[in-house]
Amino acid sequence: MQRDVDGSVSSLRFELLREGIEDYEYLWLLRTLGDAHFADRVVSDLVVDVSAFSRNSAALFAARERMARRIEKLAANPDPAGLFADNESSSVGAVQALKSRGARHVKLVAFDASEQLVADLAAGWIDSLVVQNPFQMG
Repeated sequence: MQRDVDGSVSSLRFELLREGIEDYEYLWLLRTLGDAHFADRVVSDLVVDVSAFSRNSAALFAARERMARRIEKLAANPDPAGLFADNESSSVGAVQALKSRGARHVKLVAFDASEQLVADLAAGWIDSLVVQNPFQMG
């Protein structure tokens, strides 16, 4: 309690603690909505380890903005019936998202084939793979 102050007094320590909790909630939401890879990228851009992290407030606010936009985008269509991934990297990302959500019911048509994508097809995470032979494509 502070003399001549009616009500609670803001504390920088508590405000920063609250912001840290909100950051954690953003990261948790991203993982829950199936984009753990995005959450990991955001963290790796700002944090090396517990003693080495960015003190650039503009970078932190930009990361929060990116996370908020991604959460809104994912939450807008939380349970799609199907997905189409048009290249190998997006195919891998789509499979990772489905696996993190346990969403075997979502139909996935993926493009290109790697050993991992073929294994995911055999495991039932991918419904079909579109492959091409660039050497015979003129």
